[in-house]
Amino acid sequence: SLVLVTRDDAPPKPDPAPLALALSQLGRAPASSWMVGDGHDDMVAGERIGCPERLWIRHARNTRPTRGITRECGGLLDVLATIQQATTWLDDES
Repeated sequence: SLVLVTRDDAPPKPDPAPLALALSQLGRAPASSWMVGDGHDDMVAGERIGCPERLWIRHARNTRPTRGITRECGGLLDVLATIQQATTWLDDES
């Protein structure tokens, strides 16, 4: 599924409203979702709404957020590997 939420739909992050709207449209709860982003406001919004995992993607143009990070990734491939590893771990737990 694909959901697109813009600033026309909800206030900008760090307000968690855009995440709440997207999760509502996907039929998902924050407690079972991950926030992936490359900025401080992304991590704070994920923290405020209750996403247990918040992956920060570092790159040359951003600075490390001061709060909200549970994992740090070096790029999209690192994010995908982290999610795949977590999915494998969750499968092993069930």
